[in-house]
Amino acid sequence: MEKNLEDSSARSQGPSEQESPGRPSATVTPTQPGSVALSFAPGRARYDQVAYNFTPSQGATSTSGTSYYRSKRKGGAWSRDPDKDDGKTDITATTDASFYSYHSSRDLAAFVREMDGRMFNNQNELYMLPSDNQEFQRLQKQHYAFVLSEGGLTPCQHIVESILRPSDEGEPRSVLDLGCGSGIWAIEMAKEYPNASIVALDLAPAPIDLENIPPNCRFEIDDVNLGLSHYHGNSRFDIIHTRCIGSGINNYANMMRDVEACLKPGGLVIFIDGDMRMYEEDGVTPVPVGEEDENGVEIGEGSWLHRIAREVRYAAIYRGSDVPGLEDCIDLGLFGHPLIEPSSIRAASLYTPIGPWPESPYASEQQQLRYAGALMRQDLIQLSRAWHPILKVSGIDQATLDRWSERVDKELLTGKFKMLWHWRTTWGRRKLEDPDGQPIDTTPEDTIQTYDLPDEAPRAYNFFRMFTTAQEAAAFRELRTEKAKHLPLPLVVKMYEEAQSTV
Repeated sequence: MEKNLEDSSARSQGPSEQESPGRPSATVTPTQPGSVALSFAPGRARYDQVAYNFTPSQGATSTSGTSYYRSKRKGGAWSRDPDKDDGKTDITATTDASFYSYHSSRDLAAFVREMDGRMFNNQNELYMLPSDNQEFQRLQKQHYAFVLSEGGLTPCQHIVESILRPSDEGEPRSVLDLGCGSGIWAIEMAKEYPNASIVALDLAPAPIDLENIPPNCRFEIDDVNLGLSHYHGNSRFDIIHTRCIGSGINNYANMMRDVEACLKPGGLVIFIDGDMRMYEEDGVTPVPVGEEDENGVEIGEGSWLHRIAREVRYAAIYRGSDVPGLEDCIDLGLFGHPLIEPSSIRAASLYTPIGPWPESPYASEQQQLRYAGALMRQDLIQLSRAWHPILKVSGIDQATLDRWSERVDKELLTGKFKMLWHWRTTWGRRKLEDPDGQPIDTTPEDTIQTYDLPDEAPRAYNFFRMFTTAQEAAAFRELRTEKAKHLPLPLVVKMYEEAQSTV
């Protein structure tokens, strides 16, 4: 049965493969309908599938020759300066601004480390997913699975559009992407909104060639856990987007407060992260978890994707990731956050099918969901192996992990279960303030505009459930939690408890 680490609602309620020199050119072999075979120049990143009909120039990526600068603060972030790329390295320990021209063949160890044949960030030991080309390819697929299933770059794109449209006064717009990964979201936002300045931040360099970076987009290297106070004050943002960074955060509620303080008055913040439970078509009933006996013989008919995901959840918690806090803070929404305008707050549960199984009487919906599902299936097949290092550190041997991932491959490729991946999300806008930072009374013309979703074409699947009150959000969370109480105890928990009993 579940331990108290599963239902954490009482715990936290919110705030009151890199390139190598001389690599031969690579031919991309399509593995998904709609893919095209591409030949990239030497030194380019190699993609096994082009997720969204990229042109060769859009799909080719590399970390070589990217300039970064350190901000004027102790321990400041490394960020890309598009105006400087002299090929020289200048790392200083002072708080003065300095420039760093990053070359993956020379300076890789400054930002990443190798473990079990994969590269990981060298800044944050909590975040245990790789930072290499293989992982960036996976993140591309995940990104487009999200975009296709939700119909936009964010779950509230209509609000983003209203905020970032050019003003008559020519006021500059700014966007911060926390945990940018491959950089695809930031680059697409920069192209969509050329009037906005996009800052993309991550723990390791994004694999982007200079010629593929729009002039209004820059990249920074930093750890959010160290704080974002350098973005408070006059350099605040109109939009802040955080997606799938939770396993690297040590206090999610504090991170939320810090992020919200980086917003301009009326600015929008969006928090998104994945759920480590796999759900049936109803979006609330968990899929049975795969089990085996002491000899590794499979018992029953459970999901091995669900098994590995659950093991990873608990492994992350024992390493110090605030996963329960993440779940509380996003599931329960931004309701009650003092900086956020109450009427603008929404919490939502979004779902992406795992595999191309949806059948709809509406052709456009079926095509969209099946493509998203096919991408999500490829993403998760790769992810089950990307999770191996954190589980090995937690005591599970490689032979067991290989056996589990082979079962995941078979499960997903045969469509054994009609499963859903759940994205938890919440968003809201900062209150309007006077220059001294004090709330002001607003007239109807001054008030922050709030929007619900625009009218959409008819749909057979309810894969977007939005909540406008704290009570609605809490009730839906409780429903999912109640249905998960029967799930078996993960092996990671058993091993941890045995280790503790011998201390």
